[in-house]
Amino acid sequence: MFLVKTMKVWEPKTCCCGISVRVGTLVIGWLGLISSIFSLLSWLRFVQISYDDFAKVCKEAANEIQQPIDVDVCATAAVSIIAVSGVCSGLFVIISALLLVGVNKNKPTLILPFIVIHGIEIVLSCLFILLGFVLLIHEGVAVIAFIFLLVTGMALAVEVYLFLVVRACYNEVKQHVECMGNDSNIPYMEKTDILYKI
Repeated sequence: MFLVKTMKVWEPKTCCCGISVRVGTLVIGWLGLISSIFSLLSWLRFVQISYDDFAKVCKEAANEIQQPIDVDVCATAAVSIIAVSGVCSGLFVIISALLLVGVNKNKPTLILPFIVIHGIEIVLSCLFILLGFVLLIHEGVAVIAFIFLLVTGMALAVEVYLFLVVRACYNEVKQHVECMGNDSNIPYMEKTDILYKI
């Protein structure tokens, strides 16, 4: 418990191109909201596909590769993946919207869901990268394995950095609320801010 309390995590003072973490978080929130809405719209297109349609596609795939495929398992897996994808897209729309409201209204509790969900996503990404790397090494394609590790590692590094930017903004908002008390609804503005309210 003592180690957890004393351990410090690096916090960026600014985001990309020297903008403040507040503006950076707003940009992250808007990009997350827009991309999640597009994902949700794409998902709605797949919802119209029935279980029987997936079963038909699975049968055709089995005939093409000339390998036996359990059609029921294949179709159920496809439907499940699409259902989970839709739920995730809807969830990211909600947490991105909460992030934007939380930053604008100085409500740290509304920023927290974004941090928690993306923290979980980072952990799962690490496990996926490790599993993919091990499987590629096991298949004897070491060059491809290291290319995979390099590309996914760079993407993960960007994801971690953006997570730290949002976390730094959360801490700033929380500190602002604690200092201002009843006047915490007044947005804080830093000298480095291009926009302080959107």
